[in-house]
Amino acid sequence: MQKAFEVLRKQSLPYTTCIQSSAIHKEAALWSYFLYFLPKLTFPLMAMTFTEAQCNQIQSPALNALLPKLHINRKTARSIVHGPLLYGGLNLPHLYTSQGLHQLKFLLGHPRAQDKTSKLIIIGHGYVQLLVGMTENFLNIDYSTYNHWVCPS
Repeated sequence: MQKAFEVLRKQSLPYTTCIQSSAIHKEAALWSYFLYFLPKLTFPLMAMTFTEAQCNQIQSPALNALLPKLHINRKTARSIVHGPLLYGGLNLPHLYTSQGLHQLKFLLGHPRAQDKTSKLIIIGHGYVQLLVGMTENFLNIDYSTYNHWVCPS
């Protein structure tokens, strides 16, 4: 994971220098962020388990370069930067949230593939269900009710 973190961090730095030194308009800067920078970082996130702090370290140089191009102070609270448009936020995706969403999509969509990985996911789900010892699906139950029965993994 450390090597993957370093590679993604290195991908963030050239984008940062290009954006800082360019004279592009705010619309072009925003499009470059969504169409060039984010796809490069979000593609491998499905297989990663970065912490929120690591995701911040990867994304923060690019955000600090992008926000002034959008005529926004780079010290603006990240709750506003990543917040939804409905509440006055900019709705810029956060890497930690994108990582979780990609992992959930993989978990929910892969069992239909009928391959070795899908069988392992189904077996793991059944094993945890047996450990929990409840008839209700453990994904619908609060984790704190059964965390002492399940090994952290």
